[in-house]
Amino acid sequence: MRKHIQKSQRLSLLLAPLTVGIVMSRYLSLPIIFMLACLTTITACHPQVWHTQAKQTSQLVLVQPRDPARFNYAMNTSPFAVFPFIYRGLVEENGITSQLEPALAESWTISEEKKRITFTLRDVLKWSDGKPLTVDDVMFTYKNIYLNQRIPTLFKDFLRIGEGGLFPSLVKIDKRRVEFFFPETFTPLLR
Repeated sequence: MRKHIQKSQRLSLLLAPLTVGIVMSRYLSLPIIFMLACLTTITACHPQVWHTQAKQTSQLVLVQPRDPARFNYAMNTSPFAVFPFIYRGLVEENGITSQLEPALAESWTISEEKKRITFTLRDVLKWSDGKPLTVDDVMFTYKNIYLNQRIPTLFKDFLRIGEGGLFPSLVKIDKRRVEFFFPETFTPLLR
């Protein structure tokens, strides 16, 4: 029995410095971890670290809770839409002055009775693949997508006019001009 006590005492004497070392290292590791975290934060937050070859112009970065369900602008129902930043309309509203400015259309005229709006497209509009964007594309977008009864879009409700909920009609005038006809005055088309 005495041998057993002596062995356990010897073992505890051997392990005592190790136990003290573990406890001490735990207390020492906290300041070291804290210093490393501070150093990492300081270096990561340094603006010069962020400059890359790709950043040559100002950028808008949007954070969304999820990816868009689809990339069809007309059928999007998510309130977290990126589409206003990647698609353009015929006109745009200046966010600072609230004035309408040309976008795809270089100009537009409103008839005296305010029931017709004629848009003239810019001359050199192109799709992302380099093909020209024409009045036929505008006609297709409105007739076959926005005003199509079989496609559930939010735009259809925005384009309903008056008590009867009628839709505007549109006609191609020439290769750069399209005219919208309304059964009564209708300002929201421009907005």
